[in-house]
Amino acid sequence: MKYTVLHKRVLGILLVSVLLLSLLPTAGLASGNLGVIGTVTITNPYYVNIRSGASISDAIIGQAQPGASYPCVSTAASGWYLILLEDGRSGYVSANITTFTPGSGSYQPITPPNQNQVQVPIYYRDSLGNLLYTDYINLYTGSRLIAPNSYFLPGYRLLGPNNVVVSVSSSLVAMPSSVTFLFTSQQNYTPIPAPVTPTPAPQARPAYVPVQYIGPQGEVFYSTSLTLWQGTNYIQPQYGLVPAGYVLSSSGSVQVNVNSYGQATPSVVVFVFRQRDPVQPPVSTPVPTPRPAPTAPPVQPPQPSTQSGYLPNFVKTKPISGSYPVYTGPGEGYYRVGNATLGGGTIRVYGQENGWALIGYGLSNGGYRIGFVSMSAIPQDIIPEPLQLTYTAKNNVSASLFVDDPIVSTNRELSKRIEGGSPFYFLAYLNDFWAYVEIENFEGSGQPARGFVSRRSLGV
Repeated sequence: MKYTVLHKRVLGILLVSVLLLSLLPTAGLASGNLGVIGTVTITNPYYVNIRSGASISDAIIGQAQPGASYPCVSTAASGWYLILLEDGRSGYVSANITTFTPGSGSYQPITPPNQNQVQVPIYYRDSLGNLLYTDYINLYTGSRLIAPNSYFLPGYRLLGPNNVVVSVSSSLVAMPSSVTFLFTSQQNYTPIPAPVTPTPAPQARPAYVPVQYIGPQGEVFYSTSLTLWQGTNYIQPQYGLVPAGYVLSSSGSVQVNVNSYGQATPSVVVFVFRQRDPVQPPVSTPVPTPRPAPTAPPVQPPQPSTQSGYLPNFVKTKPISGSYPVYTGPGEGYYRVGNATLGGGTIRVYGQENGWALIGYGLSNGGYRIGFVSMSAIPQDIIPEPLQLTYTAKNNVSASLFVDDPIVSTNRELSKRIEGGSPFYFLAYLNDFWAYVEIENFEGSGQPARGFVSRRSLGV
């Protein structure tokens, strides 16, 4: 009986020892004093993803910029490297886009840097709107030219655009809030073998385009210069760079085309601002004495307006066959009403913004919706004009409904009451009753949303 008890105690001690030994690597990782076997350097020309495991199916936990170096503590069987990040975490990067330099030592993580960047998602989609790949990039305040990385999509070729300018305000708000690149599949794709004696292709020259923010009297509020590359670029203003009390009176998005010689058209981008109209206090006036109705003929209802400050007149057409997700704004970073999808029928095309078309279409429940779809849904013979929006900060003077259906007004899927004094951005007028606006954080979703409120609630 004694032998049996002693035997059990020895086995228990051995089991506890084995468990403690198995926890030693984790304890070393948590302590921050790690054995380093070398250095991993990023050789990919674009940002690369850092993942939680040693495969592309594992979650993305961060990004590494080209040329960055990190301590390496181990190598996975798949050929991926386990690296240490500055904030004390560890993650994996592929050996195909890095180089490894052997070495030894220890690594002590440092305090993470200040959070002075904003993360912008980059979506890769096919011509039918299907999501092929998602990437992310961290941007500082200012403007940055984003180009697609075809490395992620072998067997596909780019449809366009081939680059997009993203501007980040001082409050870390990115415009546009997401970037989408369209690709098409090459069904008979065959890699072209490199020639024995390749002739280097001529390098495209960048264009240095001045950007000026001008006041109503010609005064220069701000001046800078953007480096743009060959192709079509969309430049949008940063409203925090002008004095308070001024609103944009020119186009809110300027298209700049750059050729292979570095020549930009237009060569200069100018955003013109004017002083915001003062808010007039209500004036008490006596009630006039009722008079007989005039005998003149009734006034005809106003026709759709095309003047400045209004959305463009629409063009009716039918979309390219397919199924396309619909968002309230120009990109997947905007709020989407349920599973809003365009599947066919007749649509109204109002204009375009950053590769997305503003359309109106009927719903199966008898309602209507105005929202954005990818330009891949629009026939090639339809060329929508760029939307000219003001982005003027305003507040409701009275309560109003916020809707995406200002046409039918029945069976609305998006209908939210906006209380008086609520902040938003005024974009344009649809007609003499509805105003087109944007709400930054719609219902706490963290996403902006665009829709319509009554002009009466704006005090006009």
